[in-house]
Amino acid sequence: MESNVEQRRVTLSNLAEGAAEHLFQEAFAKVLANFEEVDDAKAKRSITLKLSIGHDAEQRTAWIDVECQTKLAQPKPVGQILHLGQHRGRPTALLPFKQEDMFDEPEGKPQPVATPN
Repeated sequence: MESNVEQRRVTLSNLAEGAAEHLFQEAFAKVLANFEEVDDAKAKRSITLKLSIGHDAEQRTAWIDVECQTKLAQPKPVGQILHLGQHRGRPTALLPFKQEDMFDEPEGKPQPVATPN
């Protein structure tokens, strides 16, 4: 049978009642999801598990703060051209015209033209 000391020895799995391992698992799930969300094979993702350890003046009691941070690939920026001007004396931004919006729909459907034999 294991001694009481061995059962209570601090490990990453039992630290903060398993919180360190849980934080890592959540961060790892975010990294995996980021692979699907942002298709950038060159972008590196990272997980940082930080343990900050302090103790009392008698060095009999210590505490550990557990932090977990992720660095994920970011989506590429998306641009949009705007047309700037004034409308009724106020600054205005408009989306550009689409070419199909500039012309009326032709009436009727195109009809095949008979070719002479």
